[in-house]
Amino acid sequence: MEQKGFLVHLKELWQLVRKHRRPLLFGALVIVGIDALDLTPPMAQRSFINGLTGRTMSWKLVLVVVGVTVGATLLMAVLRYAMRMIFSSRSSTPRRGSAT
Repeated sequence: MEQKGFLVHLKELWQLVRKHRRPLLFGALVIVGIDALDLTPPMAQRSFINGLTGRTMSWKLVLVVVGVTVGATLLMAVLRYAMRMIFSSRSSTPRRGSAT
């Protein structure tokens, strides 16, 4: 009996979400992308630290680590901004500073 109630609620939820499925899917993919990019700077810094301890440090490694860290950070910022713009434009609440 309990599962039938769950399925009824799931059907009601799907009816509410169906018209917004593309933005929700895009948002989920952006979140996964941001989480994957969030792992990039620590991995690059690990290479930097291994280069320091292994005495194989070079300026090329420093530039690569800095470039990867800055690039990943900028890409995360762009993705977060895009996600906020998409979801805030679909929000039913007025934004700050907008005339109502």
